[in-house]
Amino acid sequence: MGFSADGTEQWFEETEAYRARRVRDRFTSEMLERYCKALDVDVFNPRAYGPQSVLVRSEVPVPPDRYVMSLERAQRWLEVVPGMADTLPG
Repeated sequence: MGFSADGTEQWFEETEAYRARRVRDRFTSEMLERYCKALDVDVFNPRAYGPQSVLVRSEVPVPPDRYVMSLERAQRWLEVVPGMADTLPG
């Protein structure tokens, strides 16, 4: 598994961590939270996203040979129309 960091370094980045021996230590959930807070984003607070959002957590690892897609892409692929269920009976 590789790790790369591209783009302009931001003032809040902990770039020394990017050189950690173990890849999993190079960018942690705790770092993500600190980075987001530096940008005034409360990333792990479900109330910060408003009433029209969904927060999904999963501890299930995604195998490297699996295709991962965004919710929007999955909806298009499955022909799911957001909000359509609200119009159905039941």
